[in-house]
Amino acid sequence: MAAEDKAGRFPPVLLERYLAGDLPEGRRREIEAACAADPALRDELDRLREGNRAFLAADPPELFAHRLAVRLALEQPAPAPSSRRWAFILAPSAAAALTLVLVLVVH
Repeated sequence: MAAEDKAGRFPPVLLERYLAGDLPEGRRREIEAACAADPALRDELDRLREGNRAFLAADPPELFAHRLAVRLALEQPAPAPSSRRWAFILAPSAAAALTLVLVLVVH
């Protein structure tokens, strides 16, 4: 079995992916066949399942997502200097220049 390590066991990351339903069909069937023949592997999967349940019960995804959103909102970088600041400087200057041009043209 190519997915097993030297001791004939599947790496924990592969078992976690199996439990998450994140494996291709062939790999999934490979683990299921190994589980049918190996009670120790079934026990390991049961322990991982229980650990996942306990983790999700202690830290539900909805609360985690909310905490993450709040944290990201608090860590937003300060906004770049606004172009509006330049508008307050340029608008009166443009008005003064236009007035000067009109005065010079009329006289």
